[in-house]
Amino acid sequence: MDATGSESAGPMSRTEWLVEAAALGILLFWLCYLAVNWSSLPEEVPTRFDFSGNPKAFGSRSVLWVLAGVRSLVFVALTAGSRLTRFHSFPVEVTPENASELYAFSRRFINLSKLVVIATFGYVEWKMVQTARGNAEGLAPWFIPILIAGMLALALYPVFRLRRN
Repeated sequence: MDATGSESAGPMSRTEWLVEAAALGILLFWLCYLAVNWSSLPEEVPTRFDFSGNPKAFGSRSVLWVLAGVRSLVFVALTAGSRLTRFHSFPVEVTPENASELYAFSRRFINLSKLVVIATFGYVEWKMVQTARGNAEGLAPWFIPILIAGMLALALYPVFRLRRN
């Protein structure tokens, strides 16, 4: 057993490493973008959007750093959670026969979820900046409905998959 508690999940696959790299890349890109472009960013950015993606409230650009902090905390928490697979809750009984498969599935699912959350934050921040600069009129109208459907699917998929197997 290693210090992370993921002894039964096995090593990460090449695809898992790519997903990790993509999530980390998006996270670091936005931190660097904010640091490098801070002085040229508009003083006010949209802070809230309606269901159609139109900006409904504006506030200080410092909210971008708040989002960067939240995104960083989410990244760290989900990275830690993906390494502690033996503490995860499963909708099926974990047995010596299925533990390795369940733990690996759980790790992959959390890492994919992390990428989706980090990318979603990145898209929203990008649209916040572009809207504040006058290059966009808010979020794409399809974004909120697709986000809700995607999050629902992401939440239900592992339950149905694990129960089926």
